[in-house]
Amino acid sequence: MGNLERALYLREKKEFEKSNRLLMDLAKQNPGDAVIQYQCAWSLDILGLEVKAVPYYEAALELGLPEYDAKGAYLGLGSTYRTIGEYEKSRRTLESGLEKFPGDKALLVFRAMAFYNLGQQSCDGISFEDHCRNVEGSRNTIIC
Repeated sequence: MGNLERALYLREKKEFEKSNRLLMDLAKQNPGDAVIQYQCAWSLDILGLEVKAVPYYEAALELGLPEYDAKGAYLGLGSTYRTIGEYEKSRRTLESGLEKFPGDKALLVFRAMAFYNLGQQSCDGISFEDHCRNVEGSRNTIIC
């Protein structure tokens, strides 16, 4: 088992700090590896270290991720920006994600939350509550 696989295994087993230590080391050793940068950002988010996660998410997206990871990175970075009060950056990030993944329900709901945080009660003419209702029943249900 390689170090990345070990770190992901530890995270799966809820050993978040051990996983994060491995991922931080891997990120330093592999600054050009988008997947490692993304996994490192995710591990920091899990530990509540959102501000520290931002540059890793940004690097991962800039370096280029496989489609599945890219969707998660846009969602993770957009959500992280919201958490730290960077609502406009959140909106822009989530809209960039939606350009690549149109109609993705999770990105739509988080973008609606960013619009709400910016003082707008709707986006695309759809209220935050309606975005949440539209997600219910999908396999990626988000509780609003």
